[in-house]
Amino acid sequence: MSINWVETIALMVVGLLVVFLALVLLIIVISIVGKVFVMIGKNGSSKEERQQKKLQKQQEKLDKKKEKLAPKQVAVAKGVPNEVVAAISAAIAAIMGEGKAFSIKKIKRTRNQANNWARAGAAENTRSFFN
Repeated sequence: MSINWVETIALMVVGLLVVFLALVLLIIVISIVGKVFVMIGKNGSSKEERQQKKLQKQQEKLDKKKEKLAPKQVAVAKGVPNEVVAAISAAIAAIMGEGKAFSIKKIKRTRNQANNWARAGAAENTRSFFN
């Protein structure tokens, strides 16, 4: 069984030509489709108009964020001094950390008139040393 080198080389050349012609056709089709989509995408609007619309959308987003972050009036119960409101706000800000937004909606006294801190201190001072 001998190998016919002429047929082998001819078959290889034909195969390579088919592959490269298919690649060239594929490149042509993709470039035509790209040009069609560019023509469809323009829709008669210029680049400046598109940039203007984009800037307007960004400005609207910024305005919405400003509205959300704008300081609002805290509903404070009667008899709570401004210093207490400031201290509570500072404590929450310290716990939340830098850069995190928060809002206090309402500050009011609890119904329980007993001082919880006093109870915690009494429990601490009266607990057994052996526990």
